[in-house]
Amino acid sequence: MDLPPVTQVFTSSPKKNNIIVGDHEPQIRFFEQVSGCKARHADYVNDTMLLGKTGMLYVVSEDYKLELSEEVKKKTGMWAALPIIKGSAAIHALAKHAHTLAFGTKKPDKEMLARVEDLVTKDPDLIADIRALLWRTVEAFRDDKGKPDEWFEPWQSATSWMPSGVDSSYRLRTLYRKLLAYSLMRAGRQDSISHLKISASMLQKLKDVVLDHDKVYRTIELLGKWSLHRSDDYCVAAQVTDIWW
Repeated sequence: MDLPPVTQVFTSSPKKNNIIVGDHEPQIRFFEQVSGCKARHADYVNDTMLLGKTGMLYVVSEDYKLELSEEVKKKTGMWAALPIIKGSAAIHALAKHAHTLAFGTKKPDKEMLARVEDLVTKDPDLIADIRALLWRTVEAFRDDKGKPDEWFEPWQSATSWMPSGVDSSYRLRTLYRKLLAYSLMRAGRQDSISHLKISASMLQKLKDVVLDHDKVYRTIELLGKWSLHRSDDYCVAAQVTDIWW
């Protein structure tokens, strides 16, 4: 059963009776706050538990425990409380609402959404409080330092290529992909670049620049080892700076 995440309640109001499928306690507590109803954990939910009643909020662990007629389903709010992790429907719904709070009705940029979702899902303390997560996400949108295409690169500025406020792992991954794309283009292997997800404008910039082959190779080797072993981001960034200084 494909259910909307609890975090979609920011833009879709609860119904008179509601059911949450899943066991993510922060979302269950949040829904209690929003709906004003006390959650009741149940082994199953059937029509008789809802008909003629209001203010009911049941929680079941799996959707197969719902024994409801189609008529009752239509009248009941049904939500999923699955873990909030990078790429989940829950963080995506919350991030889209946070973007609206930060910038109004302006359509969110997909790359910005991905950056912010990646950043805020790394903090387990935030995920334990949905309201705090929402406002931290609003702040993250306002603090976002722009698209990767707008950043300095190490060959342009060895000291300014890691912008303050940008997720360090994301920045290193982006640099790694750009240098791989550059190397593939120089080797005449354009057909192997598509999986790197580099924008057309950045590919054009990479075509127009001639970089020191040794520095490119050393940086790719360094970032390749970092991606496998996950050494400290800022230690690796310092080594990148040393290479391009």
